[in-house]
Amino acid sequence: MTAPDYKRFLAEFKGENPDAPDIGSEQQQGQPPGATSERTGAGGQNGMMGAESELAPKLEKIASKGLDKADEILDLPLDPDNTATYGPTLRAQTAVLGQALTTQVRVDEGKMRVQQPDVLSRLVAIIHEEEAKLPRRLFVDGEENGP
Repeated sequence: MTAPDYKRFLAEFKGENPDAPDIGSEQQQGQPPGATSERTGAGGQNGMMGAESELAPKLEKIASKGLDKADEILDLPLDPDNTATYGPTLRAQTAVLGQALTTQVRVDEGKMRVQQPDVLSRLVAIIHEEEAKLPRRLFVDGEENGP
């Protein structure tokens, strides 16, 4: 088995046709600098806007498959008498269980984290209340008048 060609691998990874001829940059294609295309969104971020919408479903699919596979691994029978399968199966189950518990702890920490109230808006409200209690002072021509 040989190493994959970098350009071919990258094209397949991006979902492009790896056998398509390399056309070149956008300027060579007759587009002015800064113009948007299918691959480049506003601001020239190389398709990041489209990539975000593509990545979420892919990540969910992979996570779902991974959880299904982890469940299968945890359901594998342990036979201490079979030395060929006992050690690898036990290590696989231990690794899956460790990752699952670590992830669950992180999720639980996020749920248990105390939400910090918006202190700034509360302070501004208190300042306005206290200012309303103070006597009014008028400034005329830079001099202070009032009680």
